Amino acid sequence: MASSSTTISISRSHLYLLSIASRIFILCLVYISSFLPVFDSGVNVVLSPSTNRLTSALLRWDTFHFAHIAKEGYVYEYEWAFFPGITMTMRYAGQATGLLKHFLGIEGDGTVNILQGAAILAMLCDSTVALYDLSLEVFASERIARLAALLSLIPSSPAALRYAPYTEPFFTYLSYKGEGKEGMLASMKSQYLEAAVFFALASTFRSNGILLAGYIVWPLVVQPLLQRAIPRRATVYYAFSLSIFIGLPLILYQASAYRLFCSSSSRPSWCSNFPPSIYTYVQAAYWDVGFLRYWQLSQIPNFLMAAPVYVLLSSFYWFHLSRWISDMLASLQRTESVTRVPKVSSDPFLSPKLTPFVIHALILTSTLLVSSHAQIILRLAASMPVVYWAAAWLLIRDNATRPPGQCGWHWGRVWVWWSVVWGSASVVLWTTGLPPA
Repeated sequence: MASSSTTISISRSHLYLLSIASRIFILCLVYISSFLPVFDSGVNVVLSPSTNRLTSALLRWDTFHFAHIAKEGYVYEYEWAFFPGITMTMRYAGQATGLLKHFLGIEGDGTVNILQGAAILAMLCDSTVALYDLSLEVFASERIARLAALLSLIPSSPAALRYAPYTEPFFTYLSYKGEGKEGMLASMKSQYLEAAVFFALASTFRSNGILLAGYIVWPLVVQPLLQRAIPRRATVYYAFSLSIFIGLPLILYQASAYRLFCSSSSRPSWCSNFPPSIYTYVQAAYWDVGFLRYWQLSQIPNFLMAAPVYVLLSSFYWFHLSRWISDMLASLQRTESVTRVPKVSSDPFLSPKLTPFVIHALILTSTLLVSSHAQIILRLAASMPVVYWAAAWLLIRDNATRPPGQCGWHWGRVWVWWSVVWGSASVVLWTTGLPPA
């Protein structure tokens, strides 16, 4: 791919500063928006009217449920739709905040402490430099790594990712924190045990964390098979064991619910299912989650709001996977190993290191589109580095293929402008309690 004459000269310290600046901007926007009418009176029931505006704005959407579980535990059946990672984090963060306030002689409400403590932890979960390190490992290009990191500063759901005590900042941070050895970067550097630990922690926040096991199974099992090499039995067992470990939070979570609800004579209907999963039951019963159940005329606005992310990812999936599948088929016809294909593309966005990330994102995106609430992609996009790599691909392709001064659509710039406009608008929507959070 031809390179642009434009270079990006930004150090790691600059990335840290820019990430802090983006949080300050979000806080300012939340504060300004807090003077608008709030379309959810539940905030006034839970919090005192004297609560400051920035703290009150934390209590939106699922944080109502998170805060209640953090204080009281799982009381209602529908609360089992939320994994314990976020609620335990909020509980202990609230206790620490309460102790600090007591030491300083400041009065504090329990719910306020929970919200403030967890929000501070969420803001500390900065994945900008982590994405830079991961991108550098995948592409071996500082230019692409810095561009992707810069693009991550304008996520599609800034309030949920960089302000509120939601699952997204913790899940994203644990998934691919890259300062040394953890997360996706660890699997890229063959540090599979370290990767499994952080993937398992991520799985305590979201059920789809179990898909992260693919970053271990791919290099240990799938890649050797694609290269026509049979992996050793011990390697297969190792990959399987680590995958089970990553899924252990989900297994224990379901087992505790089964022991609580299914040991009495009045067993709920889901206890007889196989497997007996309270999570899938409450998602379907209370949130109407299921195959194509969200595909209704009334949900068209939510699909339209999420469409830019789906279109961007679909375009990149087709670009990368169509070439990868073509090379695979050509290799099979030549009866040669995939790694011995004579023609190797110089395009960094066709690198085989990228393939497991694309496949993971494709599976997650498809699941959200057909079996969940489509707009959740706006919050989960940040946990998929492919989103920012795809945006970088658009920008670099624009610069490489369009002569200076030529009119026409620059899709990379369209994405950047959409991210800025929509990101700002979504912060206002969050603060006023309006969809699509």
